[in-house]
Amino acid sequence: MPTAKNTPAEDAFEYTTKAGVSITLPPLMPTFGQLRKIRKLSDFDQWATLVEWFVADEDILEKLDAIPAPEVQTLREEWFKHSNSPSLGE
Repeated sequence: MPTAKNTPAEDAFEYTTKAGVSITLPPLMPTFGQLRKIRKLSDFDQWATLVEWFVADEDILEKLDAIPAPEVQTLREEWFKHSNSPSLGE
């Protein structure tokens, strides 16, 4: 069962995958301009663009790349919720 937890001291988002891999992500705080630039992209492309903008660490990107697609949806929803970020949509 994947788990997600808040780390208020650092405001990072911690996620543990079903495979037991720990991933720490920065808070997702896009600006209006960033959201405006991706508004016409597909839902997947919006998500991938935000990941590339906010996650600079190659090791974390490799961990994210290894997560099965259905679980990525859970991670995404939890990361958005943690960051109080607006949900994306077409």
